[in-house]
Amino acid sequence: MELRLQNLPGPFQFPLEVKRRGSILILAMWAICFLSVLAVTLGLGVRQKVSLVQRLDERGRLRFISEMGIQKAIVEVRKAAAKTYDSFGDTFANNSLVFKDVDMADSNLSVGYYFQDDLSGKVSFRYSLIDEEGKININFAKPATLEKLFQVVLGLDEIEAQELAASIVDWRDADSELTIPLGSAEDSYYRNLQYPYKAKDSPFELLEETLLVKGMDEDSFNRIKGYVTIYGNGKVNINTASKSVLLALGLNVDVVDKILSYRYGKDGVLDTADDNIFDTTPNIVPKLSQFVSLSDSEVAQLSGVVESLVCNSGYFTVESTAHLHNRKNIARTVGVLNRKGKILYWREY
Repeated sequence: MELRLQNLPGPFQFPLEVKRRGSILILAMWAICFLSVLAVTLGLGVRQKVSLVQRLDERGRLRFISEMGIQKAIVEVRKAAAKTYDSFGDTFANNSLVFKDVDMADSNLSVGYYFQDDLSGKVSFRYSLIDEEGKININFAKPATLEKLFQVVLGLDEIEAQELAASIVDWRDADSELTIPLGSAEDSYYRNLQYPYKAKDSPFELLEETLLVKGMDEDSFNRIKGYVTIYGNGKVNINTASKSVLLALGLNVDVVDKILSYRYGKDGVLDTADDNIFDTTPNIVPKLSQFVSLSDSEVAQLSGVVESLVCNSGYFTVESTAHLHNRKNIARTVGVLNRKGKILYWREY
C-alpha cells in the first residue's frame, strides 16, 4: 500500500490557523497582565492620595481644636478676679474640670504641662497655665543670677557659668564692650564664625534667640528653657517660682526649702486646702517667720532679695494639645497671654 505523507505537517510545523490563535492568546495574556499591574498601581496611588487627604483633614481639624484651648485659657484668665497674688491654687493655674480631656465629638482637648514637684521630685501632668513670672527674665537678670541658674540647672562649673552669663548680657546690652575679658562674646567673636552675624545689642524677643549666643547649644537650651522667660519686668513671683529659680536669686537651700514648705502647707502636698500664699511682698518675711523659725541671717538674706520678688503675675503660657479618638495624630498649640488675654506669642506644632 502506498502511503501519502507529503501533505502531513512536519514535526515543528503547525497549521497557520493554530499559529494565529496562539499569538492572540499570548497577546491577550500580556494585555491582562499589563492591565492588572496598571490597576494595582492606580489603586495604590488613589489610596495614597485618599490617605493624604484624610491626614490633612485630620490635621486641620486637630489644629482648629488645639487653638480652642488657647481661647479657653483666655476666658479663664479674664474671669479670674483681680487680686494682689497669683499662686498654684488659682482657677487658671489648676483646673482639671476646665482643661482636662475636654470632649470635642470625635476628639479630646487638654491644656497643661508636665510639672515636677519640688518636694517629692515626682513629675505629673498639671492641667494649668504656666506662670511666666515664676521664671528668670533673661532681659533683666543680673550676671550673678544667670550664673547661679546655669550652675543649678545645667551643672556648669563657676567659670563656664560665668562665661555663658556674660555672653547673654553682651548679646542684649547696647554696647560692644565685653562683660568679662575672657569667655564672653561680642561682634568680633560672631563675625569670625563660619556663618557670621552680629551680636543683637538689644533685648531678646524670643527664647530661641539664646541659641545664637556663644556657649548655648540645643541640649542646654532644652534644659534651661523652662526656667527662663522674656516676659514681665524681671521680678519673680515667689508663689510660683521653682526651687532652681529661687536658688538663682541668691537664696540658700535652707531658706528656699522653708519657702516651699510654707507654700505646700503642713501636709507637704501641693494643691490641698492648707496651702499658703504670700499676698504682698512686705508680708513675705513676716508670714514666713510665723510659719517656720528664721535666723537673723536668713531674715537678712530674704529681705535682701524681696525687691526682686512679686506675688502676682501678668503673663502666662498656654500649651494646648488635641488628639482624635483611637488615632495617634495630635496637634499642639503654644501661646503666651498677658493678664488681659492678649496673645503675645503663638506657635503650632
